[in-house]
Amino acid sequence: MSSMRRRILLLAIALVATVLAPFTGLSAASAASYSCTTVATLKAGATSTYIGYEVPAAPGLTTSCPDLWSGGPSDGTVSLQRRLAGTTAWQTIWSEDLAGSSNAAEPNVAGTAQYKLVYSGGTYTSGSDSVTFSPSTSAVITIAAKRLVTVNSKKVRGNKPIPVTWTAAPAAQGIVYLKKKGKKKWKVAKRVTVSPSGVRFKLRAPVGTKVRFYIPATTTILAFDWTTKIKRTAF
Repeated sequence: MSSMRRRILLLAIALVATVLAPFTGLSAASAASYSCTTVATLKAGATSTYIGYEVPAAPGLTTSCPDLWSGGPSDGTVSLQRRLAGTTAWQTIWSEDLAGSSNAAEPNVAGTAQYKLVYSGGTYTSGSDSVTFSPSTSAVITIAAKRLVTVNSKKVRGNKPIPVTWTAAPAAQGIVYLKKKGKKKWKVAKRVTVSPSGVRFKLRAPVGTKVRFYIPATTTILAFDWTTKIKRTAF
């Protein structure tokens, strides 16, 4: 179970427990209706994360009710919605029915996107008593997405073949640049297709040469840009 699901489930359990309390011992003569204002919140745990990892966001619901009522909503649906960069439509990627059933897959990062938490509103009744919770939508947050990229080499020796393994998920077109000591411009050394299983190749350059491993950004994924220098030790 994801931490997002645990957070929402704990929220729902706590709200159900508090919402039941005010009805205890009420009789038909004391029947009443309550109206509460609900505020949905969504906080980003990070400004960027890797493709495929869980969305790092903390959802929450708070309520403002009359003095005679305390507790939170136990009816309605809480939904996490996402709008990927370059698109206009919001999609529900996770939801929790506060009455007790969830109906969406766990929310994983699919690319740089905006997110918001939406509460549908709802009414809880017990006999002739009822409490209505207003619908609400959180402020929008943005989380940028990165590829999971690694570059490895056993040893880096000047003017010797340098074995390199480069992996990237999701796959992408990568570029290897070299800039020799004393030079101002980068030159393309290799263009390679970098996959999750990796691509292996060798480089040859003198000590002091800078090596840049680069994957351009897309609409929904940040660029990968890492530079090292050829010397007589490992990367």
